[in-house]
Amino acid sequence: MNKQLKDKQWSEFFIDELGVIKSGKDIAQKNMVDGNTPYISATSINNGINNFVDNENNSLESKCISINRTGSVGYAFYHEYTALFSNNCRKFILNEHNNKYVSLFIVNQIKQQKEKYSYGYIMGTGRLKRQKIMLPIDNYGNPDFEFMEEYVKNKYENLIQNILKRIDEKLNELNFVDIVKLNEKDWSPFFIDEIGDIHSGKDITKINMIMGDIPYISSTSKNNGINAFVGNNNTTLESNCISINRNGSVGYAFYHPYSALFSNDCRKLKINKNKHVSLFIVNQIKQQKEKYNYGYKMGTGRLKRQQIMLPISEEGEPDYNYMEQYMINLEIKLLKKYIDFVENNNNKILVKFYG
Repeated sequence: MNKQLKDKQWSEFFIDELGVIKSGKDIAQKNMVDGNTPYISATSINNGINNFVDNENNSLESKCISINRTGSVGYAFYHEYTALFSNNCRKFILNEHNNKYVSLFIVNQIKQQKEKYSYGYIMGTGRLKRQKIMLPIDNYGNPDFEFMEEYVKNKYENLIQNILKRIDEKLNELNFVDIVKLNEKDWSPFFIDEIGDIHSGKDITKINMIMGDIPYISSTSKNNGINAFVGNNNTTLESNCISINRNGSVGYAFYHPYSALFSNDCRKLKINKNKHVSLFIVNQIKQQKEKYNYGYKMGTGRLKRQQIMLPISEEGEPDYNYMEQYMINLEIKLLKKYIDFVENNNNKILVKFYG
């Protein structure tokens, strides 16, 4: 908490003193139509977005806060965009100063309470109305919305400047080199075990899992394969390697520059190459995932005989120098594109950094 926050006087407020609470409405999985409208549920990730749909119901809302009432109870997210909301969360719309800056401050204060809710706890509208949160107050004992707005604006601007500085430093480390296009290179198939060593993972059961800071890689298709953060240790500890899902979301692959533990639902591929080469190969591995149905398991034997396409040198070997430079060039293009986006769309990314 910085000096500004410490210097303010604070007071407790019931959530229903600050705004209107509305229920959501579920969309059954079988009735869900793919589309572009975010569908908000009780997840703790992706800003609460569970899916993108083309359904319609009376839960449609924008410029509001979602608060999880079940599942990941107590998590809250701000939605400036129009979205649909499931009955697993509640919509909360501020009475005053209903803008993104104040809303994001309130979101943070609501999430401060989430630790007291155990999994399985359900927080209905009645309980939510009587939930108290701490807010800075003005000289009259009212919520100081002007302070909240200015605080978030300043914090956001500082974040943006720090990010732009880091991007500029990164660009100075990378060198763009003109190379032939992908479709102008010669390519050839290679078995995965021709390009690296494959190792099994090792499961950590829920009952033996210790909370900690080490990423535990499983067979999810999200979060770079990270299933949890643990304090355990075993022989699977590895860095600078690729994980390939053999179960669940079969065929997904992720690069891990950091030290991590790996479950038996994935395999580790050690190619002893740098980040850029590894990311190129990750993409080529994922090109094969569509041929695996859910329920299909890809063990070490099958993975060894899985072929991927790679650009080759004049000698017919994988052209790792080309792969590295291609990914460096791509990273440079993306970083410059991001700088342009930030400079021209500052307000659009506020939720990403503060929410």
